[in-house]
Amino acid sequence: MGASNPHPHGQVWASRSVPNEVVAEQKGQAAYLAEHGCCLLCAYRELELAGRARGGRDESFVAVVPYWAVWPFEVMVLPVRHVAD
Repeated sequence: MGASNPHPHGQVWASRSVPNEVVAEQKGQAAYLAEHGCCLLCAYRELELAGRARGGRDESFVAVVPYWAVWPFEVMVLPVRHVAD
């Protein structure tokens, strides 16, 4: 795909289909919910809050570097309370 910007990650791209990675993540999170009865991201947030020191938090959000991070500055921002959408 062409890009007018020398740093294409700075542009917004649109597509008519959902990327395979997103579909796989949605399926995995649905399977976790069905098996455990709780949201995967909420469970991960609780693990991080239980003592792992890879991020920070305030009254609304938790920011962590996930253990599966691929990029040098990858950060996951999770709400403190469950938010479905």
